[in-house]
Order: sequence, then structure tokens, then C-alpha cells
Amino acid sequence: TDAPDARSSTTDSSATRSSATDSPAADARDRTGSPDAGPARPSGRRRSSPGRPPRVRPSPTRPGRAAGSRRRRRGALVAAGVLALALAVGVALGTPPARPDVGRVDLVAVARSTVGLDDLGPLTDPGRRAECLRRVGIGGEVAGGRTVRFEGVPGVLLVLTTGVRGAFRVVVLDDACSRTLADTRLP
Repeated sequence: TDAPDARSSTTDSSATRSSATDSPAADARDRTGSPDAGPARPSGRRRSSPGRPPRVRPSPTRPGRAAGSRRRRRGALVAAGVLALALAVGVALGTPPARPDVGRVDLVAVARSTVGLDDLGPLTDPGRRAECLRRVGIGGEVAGGRTVRFEGVPGVLLVLTTGVRGAFRVVVLDDACSRTLADTRLP
């Protein structure tokens, strides 16, 4: 009597095994090797909560919805702020500097640093500058210039070419171009 019971339990457990192996859960267990794996899912997809539709992520091709769009907007705002700050500082620093005071003693040093500058003040217009130089009887091309205060009188310091390599003529004219305040040569 004990033998039939053992056989029936063996038969029952094999029947249970065969019915368990026919189910999709068994197929998933076979593939994953885990008895708790549950039904197979395509990789990369999350299971949504029951009664809740799956969450759809925005497409990266839609404008303003791409990954990192907040970061780009934040970067653009920071860049705009930096630009505004730079403009504000530039306006504050971009005010024309006060005319440097120049005397006969430091005229040569200031003239050497003036070569290449074009801060010509009232003589910025080439026509007016040519007329002024002709009126005071001075010739040559302008190699540089800057507005100065020469011994207390506002004027324009001009460095002119002489036709000799490395030699320049330095003149300081008053703003009205009515007189020459200084005239010297640089070897």
C-alpha cells in the first residue's frame, strides 16, 4: 500500500512539472535561470503600473524638448548675463581717457608711445587734418596721434613720417589748429 502512494505522488509531481513547464512563466524561468523571473519582457522596456499608461519620453527631435534643453537655456542666460556685464564695464571703461599732461621733458617718451595710435580728437577727419597741417606749414604722413594737454593747453600730438627710416617729426598743435605748441624730431 505504501508503494502506490509513492507512485501517485511521483506521478502528481511529474504532472505538476509538465504543466509548469508548458506555461510562459516556465519559459522565462528557463531562459533567465531564475525561478522568480516572471514572464519574459523585451529588453529596455519598463513594466508600467497596472491601470497607468506607459510614460512616453519626449522625442529629441522636437524643438525645446531635447535632452539638456534646460542646460542649454541656462547656458544661454548665463552668456547673456556675462555679455551684459561686459558691455556695462566696457561703457564705463570706454569713456575717453583724460588728456595726459605732457611737457617738453617727456614729449619724446610720449611721442614714442603714440606711434600707431589714432586718437586724433578734432583732427580725426583726414580733410580737416590735411588743411590744418598745410595751414601751419607742416608736411608728412601721420604715423600716430593722440589728444594731450601740452603744458596746460589742450592739443593734439602728431607723430609724422620724415622720409628717413626710423626718424619722425613730433608736433603738438592746439585744438583750433591755429598754432604749433611744440615741434621736435625723433632720430
